[in-house]
Amino acid sequence: MAQSATVAIYPQIVNRIPKILISEAVSKYMTDYRSKGVRHADAIYTLLFHQLSGSVSMRDTILGMSSCKDNGYEQHSGYKALKRSTLSYVLAHRDYRVLEALYAALYKLYKPGLKGRLSEKRFGRPVYSVDSTTLILCLSVFEWAHYSRSKGAVKLHTMLNNDTLLPEVIVATDGKVGDVTAARDIMKFPAGSIVVMDRGYNDYKLFAQLTSDDVHFITRLKKDAQHTKLTDAVRSVDPNGKWGDYETCLTSEQAIASGNCVYRVVQWYDDENDRWFEFITNDFDLKPQEIAMLYRDRWQIELFFKKIKQNLRIKDFLGTSFNAVMSQVWCAAIAVLMLEVLRLQSTYAWSFSNLAHNLRLNLLSFRKLEDWLNSPGIAAIPEDPSAQQELFSTA
Repeated sequence: MAQSATVAIYPQIVNRIPKILISEAVSKYMTDYRSKGVRHADAIYTLLFHQLSGSVSMRDTILGMSSCKDNGYEQHSGYKALKRSTLSYVLAHRDYRVLEALYAALYKLYKPGLKGRLSEKRFGRPVYSVDSTTLILCLSVFEWAHYSRSKGAVKLHTMLNNDTLLPEVIVATDGKVGDVTAARDIMKFPAGSIVVMDRGYNDYKLFAQLTSDDVHFITRLKKDAQHTKLTDAVRSVDPNGKWGDYETCLTSEQAIASGNCVYRVVQWYDDENDRWFEFITNDFDLKPQEIAMLYRDRWQIELFFKKIKQNLRIKDFLGTSFNAVMSQVWCAAIAVLMLEVLRLQSTYAWSFSNLAHNLRLNLLSFRKLEDWLNSPGIAAIPEDPSAQQELFSTA
């Protein structure tokens, strides 16, 4: 049966992040150099509280951290609650890449417990979904976030690992930078991996670059793509007429100029939607069924964007600089990672949204974190019930 705890749930979550990982990230970027007593780690955990508590403003976050302080947060975690002015200064001046490095270290630490869903189990190599999501901003406030004449925006170009369902790369640009430009000129993909993209990434230079880098891609073929007849190079055809596998050569000037124009096209009939899909890839070993399945699984990145937008704070920002925005984005990524770790370690059948919502309501509860995760509906019971006083006791 669940027992009482002397430490609130939030400090227990904080203590699951090894302090050495924060120290290494801070030391790498020297963000505590001449800091006059203000540690970057204190701000990181204040931002994490902002994400997990669902606070709507900086004032709301600081008030919540004050409650944490009263509940022994500083005593049990070793970190201090900050004032609004201090947090605002840190967001503006402390390099956000510390949070990016911390996320990468935590991902490496917890990845063994998150693996096994898809890629390494079935394909022996990592599978990534690539896409971007746009966060609309007020151009008059976020002057760096160029998008249109009347709107500002920041675009998060993301590479999601389909095995862990967590991002391994997030590259932020202003809203004007296209998806193809980011994938071709900014993002780097591991050699030997499979990258699945939607039709918006159709670019012959990108195709040639990925092929040269030994990266296998899968995407939709554009309807107006110029190529040799598929029937001229048939690899195989389904006897039931559900799919066809062909080798083709792209014949447009842009494709020829890219230096690589020979690819594989798989036609696939989707029974559920009663329509045909055409996929283009540079992988000649995967089965047609696997190619169709991997493209269907690309939808996981859309679900990831939906997850963080609905459950975390990445649409309203505590600062207006690019550094402040990215600090909050990477802290949201850390929050997603920690929530997934807690969810998978629990014996209770949590969904991500339910865990995020219920944790928000119990951050300052005095329960053992493991007990609450496994039995959220059972209230904490004192170790010695007889020690409780009656309501109208005169003792």
